[in-house]
Order: sequence, then C-alpha cells, then structure tokens
Amino acid sequence: MTSSDLQHPQWLVLWRRYAAVVGGVILIIPIAVAAYVGTFTRYLADDFCTLGSLRELGFWGSQVYWYVNWSGRFAFMFTVNVIEAIGAWLVPVLPSLHLAGLIVGTGWAFERWLAPRAAARVRWTGWLIGGLVVYETIGGAPNIYQSLYWQTGGLTYVLPLVLAVFYAAWILSRVGEDKNTGPGSWLVAGLWMAVAVGFSETVGSLIVSALAGSFLLLWILGRGGHRRTRLLRLLCAGFIGGVVGMVIMAAAPGNASRQALLTPSSSVIVWLTETARNAYIFSVKTLRADPLRLALGLGLPLLLTATGGRDARLPSGQASSFVRGLLFLFLLPLFTFGLVMACMAPTQYAMASYPDGRILISAQFAVAVGMAVWGAAAGRWLVHHWSVAEARVPQISLGTLGVLVVILLAFTSLQTTRALLAPLPDARDFAARSDERLAKVIEARQDGVMSLPVASLNHMGGLDEISRDPTHWVNVCFSQAYGLKRVEAK
Repeated sequence: MTSSDLQHPQWLVLWRRYAAVVGGVILIIPIAVAAYVGTFTRYLADDFCTLGSLRELGFWGSQVYWYVNWSGRFAFMFTVNVIEAIGAWLVPVLPSLHLAGLIVGTGWAFERWLAPRAAARVRWTGWLIGGLVVYETIGGAPNIYQSLYWQTGGLTYVLPLVLAVFYAAWILSRVGEDKNTGPGSWLVAGLWMAVAVGFSETVGSLIVSALAGSFLLLWILGRGGHRRTRLLRLLCAGFIGGVVGMVIMAAAPGNASRQALLTPSSSVIVWLTETARNAYIFSVKTLRADPLRLALGLGLPLLLTATGGRDARLPSGQASSFVRGLLFLFLLPLFTFGLVMACMAPTQYAMASYPDGRILISAQFAVAVGMAVWGAAAGRWLVHHWSVAEARVPQISLGTLGVLVVILLAFTSLQTTRALLAPLPDARDFAARSDERLAKVIEARQDGVMSLPVASLNHMGGLDEISRDPTHWVNVCFSQAYGLKRVEAK
C-alpha cells in the first residue's frame, strides 16, 4: 500500500486517476487544434530570404553571410538551413513538432521534479501539469501565427524553449537517479545551453536568467546534500555555456548593420526602468486577458499535488522545511517576474520599445511555468505540513472541488479552441493559393521565364507579402529563393 492510499480512501484515488484522463483530453484538444492550423503554413516573409541565401551561397556560405551581415543567431541559421535543405514539405509539420516537443519536455521535467516527492502511482501528475503549461502558453500567446506557425518565428522562439525544458528534465533525471554528473555531464550541459541560446537574444536572455536564478534559489534555500551539489554544478555549467552562446551572438559583425536601423535605449538606468515597466504591462495584460485560465494554471497543479498524498520518505512538519517552503513560495513570483523582464530586456536594449507579439510567447511560457511550479509547490507544502486527512476536511469536498475544476477547465479550453480555430479559413485559403503560386513559378522557371508577375497573398499574422514594388525586400528574397530575376504583385 502506498502513502497515497494511507491518506485518502480508494474512491478518491480512483477519482484522481480518471479526472487526470479527462483533464488530459480537455487540454490536448486546443493543442491539437493549434497543430492542425499549423499544417496550413507555408514559406512567409523572412523564410524566402534564408531559403534564397541557401540556394545562392550554399549551406556554409549562408551561415557566414548572415553572421557577418545581419545576425549572430548561429543556432537558428544552422537549423533553418538544415530544414530548408530537407525540403518545403517539412514547414507544415514544424508547428506539430514544436508542440509535441514542448509537451514531452515540460511533462518530463515536471515528472522528474515531482517524482522524488510523490508516490510512484501519481507521477502522471507531472505530465498533466506539463500539458497545462503548453495549453496556457498557446492560449495566451499574443501572436501565435508569428510565434508558432511561421517557420522563422517557431524556430526562433519556440524551439529553444523545447531545448531548455529537455535540459531541465535531463539534469533533474541525472540528479534524481544518482547518475554520474562528472566533467562529461558538465560539458554536455554547457554545449546544450550554448546551442539553445543561439536561436535568439530574447530566449537566450530568458534561459541564462533562469539558470542563474535557479542556482541562486537552490543555494539560498539550502538542504539536499550531494544531490543539491551536483544540481548546482550542472546549473553552473549550463549557465557558463549559455553565456558563451550569448557572447558568440553579441560578437557577430552583422549586429552593427541591424542596430543601425534601430533606436537603442539611452542609458542603463532607462533600459532597466523601461524593461521593468514593460514586464509590468505584460503581466497586467496577461492577467486581464483571461483571469480564469490563469487561475486554473495555478489552481490545478495545487489541487493535483495537494491530494496526492504525503511522501512517507519525508519527515512531517519539520520547522526548517516549513520555513524553506514558505520562502520558496515567496521568492518564486519575484523570480518569475525577473524572467519576464529578461524576455523584455533585449528588445528594450536594441529598440527602446515594447516587444512585438511574436516575441512574447517566451514571456507567456515563463509565466505559465512559474504558475505551475508555484501551484505544485504550494500543494506539496500543504500536504506535508497540513495534511488534509489530519485536518479532518471532508473528503467529499475534494471530489466536489475537483469536478468544479474540470468543468472550468473544459469551459476555458472551449474558449481557447474557438480562438485558435478563428484563423483556420484564412490559413486554408493561404495554403491553397501559395501552393498554386509556387506551381506557376516553377512552371515559368522551367520555361525559361526569369521575370513574372505573381499573386500577392494574405498578410498572414501581419507578415509582409510580395508587393507591386520589385525592389521590396520580400520580392527580392522570393526571386532569390526560386532563381528569378524579378517578381512583382499582379
């Protein structure tokens, strides 16, 4: 018999199991809808530029060109050229791969974090919380088309998040299972994070800040013996790798060309002040946009862990554990706000402005993870120091509360699903017309035609399209991508 069985009657154990299945189905529906809408994406805007440079300069020549002339995002350029070399058929598949990666990585990370503290039979809680985090992220993303569906946006802002959560799961797994964490593991951690930050300055800033903040939190809270020491070493190795990756991006000669088109912050004080202000604005907007969904993002993990039963391996009611738990719950919101600031900092530094919507998916993810961690930690703290059974709270009230949470989750999931389905008709039309346009271009190219008028399609997600001006940057990139001399909108 497990510790969970000792805390709750069999009916409640069974209820939690079936409620998890229902909750998982509810959460997966909007995520599946987002993946489906993503199948109608095609090359857009900057995608033509990276494809054009690949075809004109070759694989390595393209890497050098962009690093020297435009951006230091070395990991992004390498990855986008690999994908474009594979073929355009992969573009509609990428959103589904990104979402699947986020679910698996985040679920695995939460499972590994909760496993040492929970009975074996309730480890599925971590996977359910991971799905909740992904649901909260796509439901609150300000511009999901540019953040997820667009090839350039997905690779820039979502793929590094996937790498980050898999890294978190990996280090928690190695430490939790007492696996070797010597110099070889440190090297892997450093290289992993160096690559992850090389996709964008925004997510790079978020990752480096998360590593540094996690190190400080773990160091301040203390306790954990050799496992804590090994975790600190892996976090430190990842932080060093992340800093190296950021330096490689910052050292790119192409940054000067891009910065010449932007307006940087006037001073460090102004930069920090405005960054904090932007983070506050984002937080308020996020809260007002859908407070019920956010409440579930906090409350569902709390309910799941609070009803999971006490881990018999943990001594009950120790004063030091009580204080550490409260301190963690106090510090975590500040830590999360700091991560939101980290997402705002690069744009404020380079442009002295509030970030574009596509960038903010990283901040939305940070908020979703922060809420889920806080809720799960609060639930474990409650069950460890104030057992539901010992407090003589009627068990039936837990079931009633759980049913209410599932109903509210279904309601918010329906709203999110409807919002995600809204662009579907336009996305279908865009995909059909884009395929038709490409077929005509290929046919004309085979006939030796080098200049031709082409259709200008919907500006999906607010992205630029081909215009009547043949010197417009999208026209030029489109021409390079398909070996033409000149195109213009007809």
